[in-house]
Amino acid sequence: VMDWARHNPENQKKLDDFRMLWHTEVPDDHTNFNADAAWKKVREQTLISSFSIRKMLPAAGKAAAAVALLALGTWFVLNKMRNPEVEWIQLATQNQIDSLKLEDGSKVVLKAGSRLEYPRGFSKDERIVKMTGTAYFNVARDEKRPFEVLVGNEVSVAVLGTSFKIHQTDSLITVWVKSGKVEMSGTSGKIQLDAGEEGRYYTDKHLLVERNKYESNELSFV
Repeated sequence: VMDWARHNPENQKKLDDFRMLWHTEVPDDHTNFNADAAWKKVREQTLISSFSIRKMLPAAGKAAAAVALLALGTWFVLNKMRNPEVEWIQLATQNQIDSLKLEDGSKVVLKAGSRLEYPRGFSKDERIVKMTGTAYFNVARDEKRPFEVLVGNEVSVAVLGTSFKIHQTDSLITVWVKSGKVEMSGTSGKIQLDAGEEGRYYTDKHLLVERNKYESNELSFV
């Protein structure tokens, strides 16, 4: 213990404090007091304290580095998700049907009470739009840039060039294909739809169902 105290003035101060504590807290009944055990406890505490301080510093450094790395990674992911370079435009219909032509030549017709979000310009690899409500798409063919419609948080409809209608309610998303092929994906899997076929996704059950044929009047907005 004395060697430990001589090694550092701070250690000497700790030993002096322990000695003061020793003398002030010695019980009156000396016969039941074990001095050797008490000094052993002092030595253990001083050694543990010294060892703990040495170990805590590098551990704290590692923890701080891990926290910093995690924060940096989180910032990168969130920044990537926001993608500030893409400017999104929104078209919402109230009590009327509206239509627009996208920059790639694709045409979209929105039923009343629907909304479409699309970028001002598509990327060189993909064409992605988002919608709620009911919309009819006539997609310009581009085999290098698939066209994808995101419906709510669970369903996507991907095509290269085709025409189809999407109708969304609180519990059901339906896709009717007029021409070409469509891939309809949900959390429970995906299905391929050809012209004249219908696909359904029950959002309350997370269930994707394909029905072979549909009535032609399903494509009407009336």
